Amino acid sequence: MKNILYIAYYYPPMQSGGTLRSEKFVKYLKRAGYRVFVLTATYGKTRMDGRAGTIRVKDISHNKNRRGLGKAKWFILRIWTETCQRCGHYHSIYHWWRQSVWRRRDEIMALAEPDIIIATYPPVETLEIGLRLHETFQVPLIADFRDGLLFESIEKRLLDRSKVVREHYTGLEKRAARESALVSTVSEPITNYFLEHYPGCHAKTIYTGFDPDDVSEVKPRPITAKDNIFQIVYTGRVSLSDSSSSLKSFVFAMQSLLRKRPETATRIRFRIAGEMSRKERKLLQPFVRMGVVTLCGLLNRKDALALQQEADLLLLITSTTRTSVVTTKVFEYLLAGRPFLALSKRNTAVAQIILDTRSGWIVHPENLEQIQARLEAILRNTDSMDAVNRDEARINRYSTKNQITRLDGQIKKILREPFSAQCSSAGHPGDHSAGSG
Repeated sequence: MKNILYIAYYYPPMQSGGTLRSEKFVKYLKRAGYRVFVLTATYGKTRMDGRAGTIRVKDISHNKNRRGLGKAKWFILRIWTETCQRCGHYHSIYHWWRQSVWRRRDEIMALAEPDIIIATYPPVETLEIGLRLHETFQVPLIADFRDGLLFESIEKRLLDRSKVVREHYTGLEKRAARESALVSTVSEPITNYFLEHYPGCHAKTIYTGFDPDDVSEVKPRPITAKDNIFQIVYTGRVSLSDSSSSLKSFVFAMQSLLRKRPETATRIRFRIAGEMSRKERKLLQPFVRMGVVTLCGLLNRKDALALQQEADLLLLITSTTRTSVVTTKVFEYLLAGRPFLALSKRNTAVAQIILDTRSGWIVHPENLEQIQARLEAILRNTDSMDAVNRDEARINRYSTKNQITRLDGQIKKILREPFSAQCSSAGHPGDHSAGSG
């Protein structure tokens, strides 16, 4: 049995949009026959549980736990970080966690005895730890990118205002591309970026995918014929997740449709589950008063999955500036089995998945007329939903199990090659196949 040290700052019981990929990868890597140790953060005491396979190292920053005394500590450390950056010295709020991990490096490696290391970004500290362990202990590294670091960066504002951060990230990305046995990414645009910018980089797309186990106990409410209501469902955050994503186009299109066909108000219900900004709530209030829109608030994941399965149509809104974003919601929607209406440009990774699986319609997110026309066509003839002829065989390729099968093949290939051969191949042309899931 081969051992994997999986480095992920965001990991359960911490809950965020970044935890699911790591949680599912660890689950299916174990099913593939690996012994996996997860190196992650905690705001409590450092705990190394070999039996459970978790190594939780204390992070004094309280960056995701800003309550009580933790909030005061975070504020002080945040000020220190900002001061360092403004003075031209690179620093990060996760610096203290990285240092704590590095002080325990010998103990961590003795416990995990890894044959391979997987480090998942963000944050950048996971990559830094992975690279230093790789260099110090001569263990092959897989650098996993849930987002682009420089390409369509989620930290664009920081990179634009701080030269020292950009220089640090540029050097780190070059090291990851040069020294990793594999760069795995969440979407094709990020993979293609690495292949184009770093000749010799071995990069592949390993999608987060969907896990059928997630819905094994989900019980959607039965839809009764007397309702005769067309349910549109959106789950998750919109602008709070990505400032370039917006509900406005869909809401304005729905408003225009209701003016044109007032009777639609008795037939359509738009249910939204997730955190919303104050502006979004204000935008939706007239429709809430009409009874057309229901704000379900923040639901636990099980209830959100049930809501998706109750829908007649699932609404998906993508970023207008980033082509590479593929959230777990895309795969949850595939698992729900309901048609998509994706407000997306055609060049996005999400659009390509929808086209590949024939799972719904794609409309430009800023084209009000097309959004309204598509809504009107669907509501005028709900039988047209049957025209969405999902390709179940292609959809199955996006399951987490099948994605981990692809990753497993890459790991086995890496472990068959002597470490010295992997190092000598850095910087020379390698396998440039990105894969498509």
